[in-house]
Amino acid sequence: MKLISSWCLMLALLFVQTHGQVTTEAPLPETVVDVAIETDGFGTLVSALTRADLVGALRGDGPFTVFAPTDAAFEALGISPEDLETTVLADVLKYHVVAGRVLSSDISPGPTPTLLEGSNITLSTADGGVTVTGGQGTSATVTQIRDVEAGNGVVHVIGAVLLPPTVLEIVVSMPALQKLETSLNASQLNATLSNGTFTVFAPNEQALADVESIDKAILENHVVTSRVNLTNGTTFTTLARNELSVGSDQTVEGTGYSAKVVETIHGYNGYVYVIDGILSESSAAAHCSILFAVFAAMRLAMA
Repeated sequence: MKLISSWCLMLALLFVQTHGQVTTEAPLPETVVDVAIETDGFGTLVSALTRADLVGALRGDGPFTVFAPTDAAFEALGISPEDLETTVLADVLKYHVVAGRVLSSDISPGPTPTLLEGSNITLSTADGGVTVTGGQGTSATVTQIRDVEAGNGVVHVIGAVLLPPTVLEIVVSMPALQKLETSLNASQLNATLSNGTFTVFAPNEQALADVESIDKAILENHVVTSRVNLTNGTTFTTLARNELSVGSDQTVEGTGYSAKVVETIHGYNGYVYVIDGILSESSAAAHCSILFAVFAAMRLAMA
């Protein structure tokens, strides 16, 4: 009986040792950045992340889902990351990152928010494949190297670089800015916004509820030929050559008028700030006239 027990114990130990050897797996890379660093073919991406100062952020807790372009994808784009301003480069890279851990089997078709504020990519699936669509006509197919897991997320390799939409594409794509788009087309300012760097303060439909279109002179007061950060006290000059400033609670202020920023969208060549009013003295004067008429009517009714 003792002999049988000894053999059983030896067999059990042998099974445990063998089982442990078979199932031992290499540890996951600590972060999504480490996946890129430890994998051949992503030197350009790693260099770009370093230059854009995003390595620390993507080594955070996450989780993150990264659609990672290869070196060949950057080369095919024809634009070197070294040629881009760091702000633009950072925006392009953040456009490839989605908050959360999204495996290819869990992808839901449709617009998906990225880490680039206000900008979405569009995911679609067909025949077991995944396509990611960005701005400016860019799209990429997820390769067979997908679902590469890390401690703080997952990486999917893509064969092209995605570009965020331009400010004009943003305006055109938003139903709430349809009247603004019509006015831009009528004034031919849409052509101006096609080339260069801009900030557009875009009145929403509520702000334009009683307005058919906006005159070009007034439209130009909503466009700045640089990126404007919404820091309290920031001043800037519009295309109409008026100096405006950023007030508290993200209000944009001119002489006799103001509007509040209600939504922010970052684009490839600038920012779109959706506002709840029109940046014009005439609109302020019209508002005061309406109030005056209302008060006058109330006074007559009370007399």
